[in-house]
Amino acid sequence: MNKARRNFDLPAIHITETDGAGYRPPKAYDPEEIARRTGQRPGTLIREYQASGLVVASSLFEKPATEPEDINYIRRRLAVPLLNSAWYAFADSAKSTETFMRRELKLPVIADDEAEWRASKQFMLTRVREGLASSASLASRLVIQYRDEHEIARVRTEKKLGRTMGNTALWLINLQHANAPLGMSEQDIQDVVMLDALTLLDDARTSYEPTGIHESVAQFADPESPLARNWRDAAPRSREALHALVQSQDDFGIAA
Repeated sequence: MNKARRNFDLPAIHITETDGAGYRPPKAYDPEEIARRTGQRPGTLIREYQASGLVVASSLFEKPATEPEDINYIRRRLAVPLLNSAWYAFADSAKSTETFMRRELKLPVIADDEAEWRASKQFMLTRVREGLASSASLASRLVIQYRDEHEIARVRTEKKLGRTMGNTALWLINLQHANAPLGMSEQDIQDVVMLDALTLLDDARTSYEPTGIHESVAQFADPESPLARNWRDAAPRSREALHALVQSQDDFGIAA
């Protein structure tokens, strides 16, 4: 008997600049901000936006939504940039001196036949909340380590952040499978979890198509980022997802 699926691999080759461009934070016009950025180590600014974007994402997930279309929209539109940012953080072979073909994430385990257990909605929501909070904390720590050139700690934190964002993305897109029936086997349930993960990976790979820019969590910090503009344009007409983004960016985003 085959074992139920537990692992999911991010490929070393996932998104490329030949398909779409990477996101760049907007130019500064305030003299003080220009001077601050000029004095930074190159690469610090995008990590600052990533840290703020993860706070926005955490807030966004907590905004109340009652319409199923909005709920699904929020979950999917959070999961895609989380997975891409996970890849940028620890699975992009072009940015690593290590030789590898893939980076391992953990599939959500939502069924155990031996224990006659199925993951509840509350259990899975808690895993998402914990993942988003942990990602935001790690991203803030990373900004300091990168800025101060603590390279050993920086590499360790960046890998942990990548795995945390990636694992959280997988929990997000599997929330729909909470309270799976006991009549469905653990192996079949975990096969569905894997299928959703593969679909998410494909969606993340092609996320550049509407805007020309690969989606990433850093864009949540910028109200005028390609991701934010597309979110507003494509959000369901009930407007719960739209309002959730606007309110979260007003509270925690970075003003131009």
